[in-house]
Amino acid sequence: DAVINHMAAGGGTGIAGSTFGNRAFPAAEYTQDNFHHNGGDESSNCAVTDYTSKNNVQLCDLSGLTDLCTGCDDTKNKLIAYLKNLKSKGSNIGFRIDAAKHQDSGELGSVLSGAGSTWNFQEVISGSGEAVTPEMYLNNGHVSEFNFARQLAPNFKDENKLCYLDSFG
Repeated sequence: DAVINHMAAGGGTGIAGSTFGNRAFPAAEYTQDNFHHNGGDESSNCAVTDYTSKNNVQLCDLSGLTDLCTGCDDTKNKLIAYLKNLKSKGSNIGFRIDAAKHQDSGELGSVLSGAGSTWNFQEVISGSGEAVTPEMYLNNGHVSEFNFARQLAPNFKDENKLCYLDSFG
């Protein structure tokens, strides 16, 4: 599971003793320049509040989590190096990209391509009328979204519906 869109909210000390805060994570070598921020104020950013706006979804902080600028060269190179390091840990390595919809699909594709990821899937939750859709990410690899589970669940919950699973999907 790769969380490469954002970092922790607020500030404090991580489990390994590293400190973070004010949109900087020294142990990960992320400075305020590696994050999206309000114009003229690197210490703050907008919040995701409008899922009908692609820019709001992809450039603002999700639930207070500092939003990495995956379009910034330094950030992109650090993410590529991170994924390459993970990939070097064994054979048959793939990635599940958490909250992929909060990154531009082209920027995410560039990171995954740079890392040489041979198999990945991206979490892109769909919603009616939303600006960012799962289809936008298909060029990067597989996409997981929650509609499949919502449609599948009744076949397990309702009596006499398991027989339909052989033709589901």
